Formats: sequence, C-alpha cells, structure tokens
Amino acid sequence: MKENSNREAFVNSHSEVDDQLAATSQAAQRLIDAIAALPGDSLFVLDALTETAASLRASAVAAAPLDPDARKFLIESGTFTEAQLDETESRITRGSLAVHQLRDQLLLALQTYSIEEAGAFLGQPADAVRERLDQQELVAYDVAGRLRLPTWQFVLHTPDRLLPGLSELVPALSALGQVNASGFMSTPQEDLVAQGARTPIDWLSGGGDVGVVMSSLDADADADADADA
Repeated sequence: MKENSNREAFVNSHSEVDDQLAATSQAAQRLIDAIAALPGDSLFVLDALTETAASLRASAVAAAPLDPDARKFLIESGTFTEAQLDETESRITRGSLAVHQLRDQLLLALQTYSIEEAGAFLGQPADAVRERLDQQELVAYDVAGRLRLPTWQFVLHTPDRLLPGLSELVPALSALGQVNASGFMSTPQEDLVAQGARTPIDWLSGGGDVGVVMSSLDADADADADADA
C-alpha cells in the first residue's frame, strides 16, 4: 500500500509540473503573438521586454513580511483595513511590484525611435542621424542592445523638427541616463513658471530660455549629489 501511495504521489507531482510547463508555454506564445501584432519593430519590443525582465530578476529581493508593529500601525491608523493589507501583501508576493516595474520600463523603452525611425521623422538618412549623435546634437541611450532616441526631443513645429535648445542640453541629459532624463523633461519644474510650473518640454516648445532649463537641471543634479552624500 505504501509503495502504491508513493508511486501515485510521484505521478501526480510530475503531472502538475507538466501542466505548469504547458501553461507557461501557452502564456509565452500568447505574449509573442501579441508583440508580433504591434506596429513597429516587434523584435526590439521583445528584446526590451526580455532585458527588462532579466534586470528585475537579477536585482529582485524577496519582500520581507511586515513587522508586526508596522502592520498594527497601518491598520489602526486607518491606512488599510486588515483585509486590504492582506490583499496588498498577497499581490506583492505574487509579483505585482515586478509587473509594475516591467510595465514602466517597457513603456519607457517604447517611447523611443530607432536611428532609422528618427531619420524618417527628420527627413534625413540614418548616416546623418549617426553624425548628429556623434556631434552631440541628439540624445540617445542604449536600450536592449540598440541605440534608441527618446521621442520627446522630436517636435513638429520647428523647422528642424527638434526641441528648441536641445543641443545645449544633450551632454547633461546624456549623463543623466534615460530614466532620469525622461523624468526631468516631462516633470513640471518650479523654475519654469509661466501660468504655472511647466515641464522643460513645454517650456522650450513655447520659446522659453534654455538657460533656465540648464539651471534647473544643474539644481536637480546638485540635489541628487547631496542626497547621495
């Protein structure tokens, strides 16, 4: 009887593994099919997704359970009910934080042009775009092993189809990295005031002084340096 029971448990465990592998394979195929149906360079999207997932896996740290005192405070303060807190912890355990990080990183990667796409937008051959990159007239970052140009630097209302003042900002923005640079350019800054705080993109698009943006960029860099000190 014991031998039969062990054999049955062994068979069931292998069956569960096979079912899990089959479900994973089907989910992966659905993802590939969905990406293939997207407009643009589907291989880049797949590579960016894979690289981002790999980076999250490499840096992932298992979420530690909440300290009992912290848990008690969150419930008694009314921030969470006990059921809400249980659900939040369950979502984190399932990987919801990784999903949000993956989504944000992928969206950031998708808000870029390839060299060829940038050339098509500017009405220039790819070699001309590469030359402008060499001359630090455009911002570009390595994304999934490819040189990609953030779309925020391209506009329709200027003769050269570039954000006014861009060339003066390229060295500083390139040093920031894609995440920080895109965040800075799309976030209202206190120094850029015209009927309310404006983003650097809006400020420059509206004819604002690029020197003010540079000052704001320098102030942000100084603040980050002080925080790291």
